[in-house]
Amino acid sequence: MNIKIINEKEEKLLDRKSILIGLDFEDKTPSRESLKKELVEKLKADPELLKIKKISQEFGDRKAKVHAY
Repeated sequence: MNIKIINEKEEKLLDRKSILIGLDFEDKTPSRESLKKELVEKLKADPELLKIKKISQEFGDRKAKVHAY
């Protein structure tokens, strides 16, 4: 699984960051739990505070976009 941060935006009013991530993978779309573990390691974030909002991909494509806070 290859993770690339596309956009990171600070939301000061809500005191959080909005992150758009590009994801390349080999087999099936990764589960939210496995993706969350990878993101916590890469971003060095608290697992309690990291929330995955949406995982979107085209049918049959081995790439996805992930929206997280």
